[in-house]
Amino acid sequence: MPSATEPLDAPTSTPSREVAKGSAWLLGVALAVRLAEVLVGRNPLVAALVGAIVVDLGTYRAGVRWDPDPSTGKGPRARALRGIGLGLGVSLVLVVVPLVVAVLAGFASVSAGSPSGTLAFALLRAAAVATRDELLYRGLPLVVAARAGLAPRFGIGYAVLAGVAALALVPGASWEALVLTAAQGGLYAVLWARTGVAWASVAAHAGFTLLAGAGLRGGLVDVTWKSGLLGDGPRARGAVALVAAAVAVGLAFAAWKKLPARVVEAQDT
Repeated sequence: MPSATEPLDAPTSTPSREVAKGSAWLLGVALAVRLAEVLVGRNPLVAALVGAIVVDLGTYRAGVRWDPDPSTGKGPRARALRGIGLGLGVSLVLVVVPLVVAVLAGFASVSAGSPSGTLAFALLRAAAVATRDELLYRGLPLVVAARAGLAPRFGIGYAVLAGVAALALVPGASWEALVLTAAQGGLYAVLWARTGVAWASVAAHAGFTLLAGAGLRGGLVDVTWKSGLLGDGPRARGAVALVAAAVAVGLAFAAWKKLPARVVEAQDT
């Protein structure tokens, strides 16, 4: 990991050095998160919250910002609200379309759920997981690529590889889950790259985690899977996961074409 006396954006750095430095930083923060999660134990909510805090601090030092515009007032607030709305809309499509296809194909059946207070804890965990993963696997690669002078598509590809590599290390992850993770990684990276801020990416990830997790397991509706499973991370499998991956790719192309481009940049540290 780079030392505290050597800024990541040193003007003498070459593109290859910036990419190598960024990769080392990503690995160092990921290891710090893993160590923190081991120390706090098996509570998934606490682990997610601690991981989000560690990543936020680590990636901030690397130059990743939720919103790189230093202005105050209504501007940042409006960008945040627009991003959150966009992200939640994306996550809704990413869950509902594959679920409808699965029901029509006979792969799943849906019954009424029983919403309860546990949804609040599920929402908090989803927000923490999304913050952790988006800052580390989307924000940092995009900033590193921008600092190295690479086109946004290289940063998006870097982000996809980072997310897939992390899931590939999880025992029991299905190949369908890896495909879905790659597609979602591309979608979330495009949202960040086109909006220039973290909000849409984090909201889309959090929304999918909540809806495809607690939301489909009785929190909103109760889904019985007869074949495959729609979920976040290594749990996804079967045709429904591949449908979700196809939807994510379609949404990524639509976002790339329709959203006005913004500049992803690192702030001075």
